[in-house]
Amino acid sequence: MHAVPLGSALQKAALFLAMVILDGAVESVAIHSAGADVQLGREAAIRYCQTCHLLPKPELLDKESWVNGALPHMAPWMGVARLNLASRSDGQRLAAAGIFPPAPLLSEKEWRALNAYYASAAPTQPLAPTNKPAAQPGLPLFRVRMLRTTTNVPFTSLVRVDPANKRLYVGDAQEKTLKVLRPDGSLLHSIEVDSAPVSLSFQRTNLFVTLIGRTFPSDELAGQVWSVSFANGAPQVKRMLRGLPRATHTTVADLNGDGRDDLIVCGFGNSLGNLFWFENQGEGNYSEHVLLSGAGAIQTFVHDWDGDGRLDVALLRGQAREGVEIFYNRGTRFEEVPVIQLPSSYGCASWQVLDFDGDGHLDLLIANGDNGDYKSKPKAYHGLRLYRGDGHGHFTERWFYPLNGAYGVYAADFDGDGDLDIAAISYFPDYEKYPDESFVYLRNDGDWHFQPFVLPEARQGRWLVMDAGDIDGDGDLDIVLGSFPQGPRTTFIPDERWRDWETNGVSVMILENTTR
Repeated sequence: MHAVPLGSALQKAALFLAMVILDGAVESVAIHSAGADVQLGREAAIRYCQTCHLLPKPELLDKESWVNGALPHMAPWMGVARLNLASRSDGQRLAAAGIFPPAPLLSEKEWRALNAYYASAAPTQPLAPTNKPAAQPGLPLFRVRMLRTTTNVPFTSLVRVDPANKRLYVGDAQEKTLKVLRPDGSLLHSIEVDSAPVSLSFQRTNLFVTLIGRTFPSDELAGQVWSVSFANGAPQVKRMLRGLPRATHTTVADLNGDGRDDLIVCGFGNSLGNLFWFENQGEGNYSEHVLLSGAGAIQTFVHDWDGDGRLDVALLRGQAREGVEIFYNRGTRFEEVPVIQLPSSYGCASWQVLDFDGDGHLDLLIANGDNGDYKSKPKAYHGLRLYRGDGHGHFTERWFYPLNGAYGVYAADFDGDGDLDIAAISYFPDYEKYPDESFVYLRNDGDWHFQPFVLPEARQGRWLVMDAGDIDGDGDLDIVLGSFPQGPRTTFIPDERWRDWETNGVSVMILENTTR
């Protein structure tokens, strides 16, 4: 995973840590009348909820999560609760945007009925995943090595393998550093940055480093993109872009075919955000174009999706408009086409774009499990999804593995048998039923059958970010996980596990592949 989708805990997942303050209007979300018109509530949901996202079905959440979580969270967007914007550092910008209605969009009767509809139709307990294969403990293919890259509580916001140079990059949100490590974990360089590094793109001898700005949810314009060069040995830093809304990912590509590399930047934001194309004008100057106005841009992938010779931009998006969109390059403009649309509770967090099945067409492997908005119970639809592409920008779901809180995914032939296995992390695993699913390895046994494995050693961290590559140059692929304990506790986490994360100092876990 090359970005920290805190749509995701560094992007969106830590939302409860900066939860909005309601001016006493939360009481309006309580259901005081058992006789509320449930049919009126369903009609209200159809009329109002679809203006921001897909119509949520009641069974997506259990009753408690609707009444005490999702509906209060939505109240300000409906105008039935007020945000105390004056107390927020980003309040002036939010007020100017006018995205929160100054008056209710629906009557008090409709709001109460809408609450009654979801409370009455939702299941008492969350739906359980079906056809979930039992995981085997232990993974002989890998040797586990723990790194302690900071003397503080780990806030690992980025891990990235550079196999060409046998380096490992580690970003820390609290120290505000980007560290360059040798394969043995020793420090080569430590670069001071202005905020948490969350994405790194290679370009010849340069790195483009995305700095999120505000780690936890905010609409302040503090994100940046830096260029780092090692041409003369020591790192040389240049600030390329500033004033971005919680930047989470940067892709380097020549979108207009002029021979100069442009920057496509995801400004995830929080309530506001943008997907940017910064057109390279030469001599370090860029002109800004907005491809999408709205929060939730997580990661992009540039490819000629329609075969017309021009590069198009595919976007994984979180927040309300969950799913995937392709921005087709029409020469003088970009045409936005949604290709995968998911309910907002699915929580898209990261993806990998690759030809998984070897048919010559790019597929989408998506981890959806961001669960940081409000307290809620496990979700049966969280997990890993493989969408097969037809080569023309159309995708069909082919495979699903249930994994509550799925946050990162990486497919590769780890065991060298010729097919692609899958490594995944969960930031919000179901610790009551599946306590070891913070890391899962799925061995490909053919015909779309995968055997899951878990590692007891993975309990030593709360894994937010992941990458894979041949760190030590021995010809097989290693896996690297980064721990970020201080994210939201919106799902159940055992106290003893939490205390261990804060005190054991483990910031990075390397799974050294022993195949070769």
